[in-house]
Amino acid sequence: MLLSTLLLVASLLQAHAQEPEPMQKLDDARRAYAEGRVAEARGLLQALLAIGPDLPSSVRLETLAYLGDIAYSEQGKSAADTFFNALLDEDPGYRMSPLEHPDEVIRYLDSLRPARKPLDVVVVKPPPPVRGPFPYLALAPGGLYYFVNGKPGPGLAVAGTQAALLVTSLVLYQQIRAIEGVPDDDAAKVEWRDLELATNLAAGALYVSLLIPPAIELGRWGSVAPAARLTLAPGAVSISGTF
Repeated sequence: MLLSTLLLVASLLQAHAQEPEPMQKLDDARRAYAEGRVAEARGLLQALLAIGPDLPSSVRLETLAYLGDIAYSEQGKSAADTFFNALLDEDPGYRMSPLEHPDEVIRYLDSLRPARKPLDVVVVKPPPPVRGPFPYLALAPGGLYYFVNGKPGPGLAVAGTQAALLVTSLVLYQQIRAIEGVPDDDAAKVEWRDLELATNLAAGALYVSLLIPPAIELGRWGSVAPAARLTLAPGAVSISGTF
């Protein structure tokens, strides 16, 4: 059992020792590319890239450069973007060798650099906003607050709604007062209860109409933090707000 285990380990070590190093694989791919065996070079480069994080950075950069070169030559610019963008993400200052790559490919890689230059983010803190005076008039009925502050539209809407609800409540209340007690007749009793319900609903709606404007204006007065603002400028992003 021990002997078989030792033999297995020895065979694995021998197989690993016989496997070419990443740099050797890269040299083989370069040689195949230089000799016009592009399909073979591509296969070797893709196998290198499949090693993943264990692949040395210098080898990965050259692998991406050659894969981008091949993709550019065979399928055009868009096909090369995946490899060239990954290359520039890892090393924005990478330079292709003019002895190994065509001038056209080198120029295209260089053209991608300005588009990938990171933007400077400038965070601007505005001065604290000044809270206005307390909106006391918002507590008054009839939309008085809006008329005083030059907003006749909302003022008329509030005043008209409250006036209509007030008149409706008073009319219904007077109709109930005109009936002495709850009628004994079933039909009259149903009518009386419907009238009572309508009166209560009108009164409730009137109370709500009196409370909504103050609630809205007090909420606005209490909320003083402005929304964050994003501004784009050439080569910069400006964010303003309260943080």
